[in-house]
Amino acid sequence: MVTFNENLKKSDLTERLSFGEGTPDETGWSPTDIIEGGELGDAVVLSEVNRASGGVLAELNDPLQSRQKALHDRVARFHPNARFIGAINPPEGSVAYQTGYKGRELPGEFLTRFTKLPLDYPRPKLADGRTDNPEFAQFVEHEKQV
Repeated sequence: MVTFNENLKKSDLTERLSFGEGTPDETGWSPTDIIEGGELGDAVVLSEVNRASGGVLAELNDPLQSRQKALHDRVARFHPNARFIGAINPPEGSVAYQTGYKGRELPGEFLTRFTKLPLDYPRPKLADGRTDNPEFAQFVEHEKQV
């Protein structure tokens, strides 16, 4: 899971400069969770994606469409099973915005990379501890069909 915020930079999405991760006592570039998850075929959750700046979202456009990203020393190619789940907060001015979480409208070119599946906020637990959340069940069924 990658949590987006207003201070996220484009470089935070792809690689980070690290020390000793690849080779002991050496500085090098390490892939972020987005790149690593894409290569491994994981489901990568992009949490609160609509809190990021337009420039950060633009940096994700091409890799989400082309399923690859040029890095410093190689090209990362995403596994066919890789899934990117963009979770957003309600945009300011919407009825759901009353929850107190501030989001903004996402650009159309970014939204076309996703299937929109509106979900309500999870229901509180029932007396017996179950949640019986039909929205989550709907999400799981949708992912089985993709």
